[in-house]
Amino acid sequence: MTELPYNPELERRKGLTFMQAEGLAPLPRQLKREELPDALRQDLADFFYGVLLCEKSGRHPGNLSVAEGELLLPVWRSSLFNGGVRNFPTERYDWRQKTVHICTLEEWKKVYELLACLLSAPACSARLKEIINIILTRHRAAYRVIEDTLVPVVSEADADALKKNLAPLRETGEESVMQHFKEAAMELGQGKYNKSVHSSAMGLEKALKKQHKKESFKSGVEKLCREGKIHPALAESIKKVYAFACDALDVRHPGDESKKAPVTEDTALFVFSACAASANYIINLTNPPQA
Repeated sequence: MTELPYNPELERRKGLTFMQAEGLAPLPRQLKREELPDALRQDLADFFYGVLLCEKSGRHPGNLSVAEGELLLPVWRSSLFNGGVRNFPTERYDWRQKTVHICTLEEWKKVYELLACLLSAPACSARLKEIINIILTRHRAAYRVIEDTLVPVVSEADADALKKNLAPLRETGEESVMQHFKEAAMELGQGKYNKSVHSSAMGLEKALKKQHKKESFKSGVEKLCREGKIHPALAESIKKVYAFACDALDVRHPGDESKKAPVTEDTALFVFSACAASANYIINLTNPPQA
């Protein structure tokens, strides 16, 4: 089938109602993290009731399957259920009641904690992760599933940028670099912005050290500059982002509060994106992808 040429007007109308596309109704906006409209809550409840915990025996849901139990174990061990101090419930009906109650009635923190625990389960399939992300994207929720992690976003463009920056790292097979960025993403979702910024910096440093093991970060970037692989202005910007990220956790100035970098959610998101993009850039400079 012939691919149609890019049409900006068509792209603009995707995801909008007729009234919104014609300027007769307000455009949908990105939700704040504490905002969970009833429609989003209901879709998440339906996910747990109808997709994750499928009824398999008529009127009597019966016991969880082994796969369902493996999926829900991280949830049971979380603070949502007091660290799983009681016996693990094996009835599918019990879990439907518990998860639907959280999705429809509990505060936003507990709803996202439920999703984060589920995503952390080794048994959580790519299909389930995709379904969760589709629900969050449809409602313009404040979080998205990016590289198996629940990550806060401020806009659709921001979500796309995060995906585009992390996907190449995964494809290059740089697992040690990727691990730092996964930690940064998790810390973003937990509101640990200073730690997230520092983990982002460690991912960037790891990408450089892959090629220049004996160099400090600053020396390694300057060496790339002397070799003509990177423009001096870009080298300076990368070094400054890295320096800010180190200061965010008082790595370089532990006793001097005046040197501590203030970190907000927006700042942490920016540093995360900047470090991931810089890590990709450095890896491609020193190890160009094969044509």
